[in-house]
Amino acid sequence: ILFIYLFIIHRYSKMVTGVICFFLFLLCLFATPAVRASARDYTIESYHVDIKVTVQNTYRIEETIKVNFPGKRHGIYRDIPLVNDVERLDGSKDRVVARVENIHCGDHYSTSREGDNCRIQIGDEDVLLTGDKEYRISYDYIMGNDVLEGNDEFYFNVIGQGWKTTISNVTFSIE
Repeated sequence: ILFIYLFIIHRYSKMVTGVICFFLFLLCLFATPAVRASARDYTIESYHVDIKVTVQNTYRIEETIKVNFPGKRHGIYRDIPLVNDVERLDGSKDRVVARVENIHCGDHYSTSREGDNCRIQIGDEDVLLTGDKEYRISYDYIMGNDVLEGNDEFYFNVIGQGWKTTISNVTFSIE
């Protein structure tokens, strides 16, 4: 059976290779516009974050995100990481699990847990946006007790991850 299989593969390898190449070509042809289209759904023109750290290890965060929608969109998602794997310069590691509370947005929004993130979905399913839009988000990011006894440690990913767009300008302040 192995001999017959190898014979068929050898005999028809050019045809199989051609078919595979054809399907790869089609995949590239149709997938590329979709990737380009999603990259053009919106851009973040500026992203500013103000963080106030309290003695209770809570970060009071205010974000101002200026977005440009060249085409019609309902809004944006803001994923805030809840699980942080910290690796220090001395090689020690910790996993810090945070909570997000007191979320406020000026727009219609909903929240959910998506994996290791708190997801804020900002926008209205009945309203399509085009052009410039400014989002203001505030929330408390609660880190819990310090993991290093006798030391205060600040760890926060200012813009988070998972943005599927270009961010042109990021600024932040920490008090």
